[in-house]
Amino acid sequence: MSNQRSTIDRRRRGNHSKNFMEKVFVPQTMDTIERIEKIQNVVGVLFFQNDNLEMSSVPESLAQVLAVKLPPLYHMVTSAVKEIDVLDDVVALRIVSRNLEIMVVMDCQFVTCAVQKTNSGTHRRRKKRTGV
Repeated sequence: MSNQRSTIDRRRRGNHSKNFMEKVFVPQTMDTIERIEKIQNVVGVLFFQNDNLEMSSVPESLAQVLAVKLPPLYHMVTSAVKEIDVLDDVVALRIVSRNLEIMVVMDCQFVTCAVQKTNSGTHRRRKKRTGV
């Protein structure tokens, strides 16, 4: 893990101390967060509760943008799926851009997001087929 990337304990949002987060998240969850952050391309993780950003380990500028943009997006996707089939639920949402990949996992209490860098060669445009 690089020196530039802060650990989850140093990048708290709001007035949440380490003790508060340990009360909210069981030790296994904190271990999972730390394990995810050790993956090479992972930029960080975000946790939302009631559409409020509770914890973030991504850079502050990216966290601010995602905190504003993601909640309306996952509500819109959930609403669209419910319009198609009222008995269906969205479990996960994957957003892939040229530079970032954002995986959003929705639960009844929390929304968890993992942000990672994409490999630029992975998402190349396919050449259009011509001819028959």
